[in-house]
Amino acid sequence: MIHDLIIFTLIVVFWCLGFQKITEHGMILNFLRTPFEKKNLNGEGIVPEWIANVLILCISCTASFHGVLIFLILWLNKVIEFNFVTLILGCVMASFIQTFIYIASEEMKAKMFYFQNKNNERK
Repeated sequence: MIHDLIIFTLIVVFWCLGFQKITEHGMILNFLRTPFEKKNLNGEGIVPEWIANVLILCISCTASFHGVLIFLILWLNKVIEFNFVTLILGCVMASFIQTFIYIASEEMKAKMFYFQNKNNERK
């Protein structure tokens, strides 16, 4: 069971982080994100916010939907055994881990941008 949990969690983390990255502004699959970010004239999203967050917009939320899909794929291919504890615990763990990694990477990106601008000012 612990083996299945670790495999499942790591796959969900890497999938969700990669999916988040390649759908960001300026990336190759950004067109997938665009319909979920559009607003109508009232300022409301065309797609309900809770659906948009779970599918693509929120790095913490994507672990639930994508985690279930990944779990089913792994189970149907006999990579892991079917276990609700693995599914629920793995999704929660993946959500925490990927959120932590995503926030840390965004902070590092901001610091790198700050130091690059600081060095350009000195020249």
